[in-house]
Amino acid sequence: MLTELSHKEFLEFLKHGNENGHVGILELLNPLQTQIGCVSKQKVNDPFVLCLLGNEGVFKYWDLKSKQIPGSDCELGYIDQGGLCSLPVISNGDEIE
Repeated sequence: MLTELSHKEFLEFLKHGNENGHVGILELLNPLQTQIGCVSKQKVNDPFVLCLLGNEGVFKYWDLKSKQIPGSDCELGYIDQGGLCSLPVISNGDEIE
């Protein structure tokens, strides 16, 4: 279930979590998620798309006051592209663009 939080509620959640320990939709904001897979399923009058995120299964709170430069600490195999860690684009000649 999607939940809408005010800015203040969101910051409080990041500081303290919630009672049941489930992070819900905040898992989508986890910067350590590096993969996504989606599939559509057609049911009579009820089509939907299911997406799974991975591969990080543990939600880790991040430092909202961090001075670290975005893209400066990319995981192995990822490169900084404008402050976003992403997989390099491989051209037909097997060179990283």
